[in-house]
Amino acid sequence: VRKCVSCGEILRYDAADNAFCAACSIKWNVSKAQTCQSCYRSAFECTCMPKLLSKAGIPCLVKLGFYDKNKYNEPQNKIIYFLKHNKNKRAAGFIAKELVPQIKREAATIGIEDISAEAVISWIPRSRKAKVKEGHDQSELVCQQLSEMLSAPNVKLILRKRGSMEQKKLDSKARSKNIKNSFVFNKKLYTDTKKAVILFDDIVTT
Repeated sequence: VRKCVSCGEILRYDAADNAFCAACSIKWNVSKAQTCQSCYRSAFECTCMPKLLSKAGIPCLVKLGFYDKNKYNEPQNKIIYFLKHNKNKRAAGFIAKELVPQIKREAATIGIEDISAEAVISWIPRSRKAKVKEGHDQSELVCQQLSEMLSAPNVKLILRKRGSMEQKKLDSKARSKNIKNSFVFNKKLYTDTKKAVILFDDIVTT
C-alpha cells in the first residue's frame, strides 16, 4: 500500500505515484515558497551558497527548500528522513522530478545546451556504516532517477574513506576539517573529456 511519506496517509489510487497526500503537498509547496534570509527569494529562485562551495569553484547551487532542524515533522524534512531509512524509488523520483527544472535552468545559464552530452551526475556518498545499516545510499537513489530524467550518465566520482565521521555529528568548524579527510576522487573514472558535474547531496549545511 502506497502511503504519504510525511504523514503516512494511504494515497488514493489516482495519486499513488505522488510522494505526499493532498494536505502534505500543500505544505511542501509552502515550504518551497519560503524566502532566503540573504537574497529574499524563494528556495526555487535562490542561488546563494556557502563560502566553502563558492571557493571550490562551484558555479551554482539549486535547492528545494531551506533546512530547519526544528521542523522535524514538516514534509520537507520528513521526505529526507524517509529516504534515509527506506529504499524507495517513488520518493527518490519525486525529489529528482522537483530538481529537474532548476537543473535545466541553471545549466542553460552557465552555457550547457545539452545536459545528456555535456554533463554527468554524481553524489556525496553516505558513510559505510550508515549504508550497511540501512542497505542503501539515499543520494545515489535520487541520482539514478535524475540520470533517467536528464539522460545523463550517473557515475561514482567521489569515494568515502574508511573511518570518516558523519558530518551531522560535527559542528561547522569540525565539518570543514573532516571533509578534507573523508573523501577522495575516484581516479578510475578519470577522463580527458571535459564535462560539467551535477553533484547531489540530500542536505547542504556547510
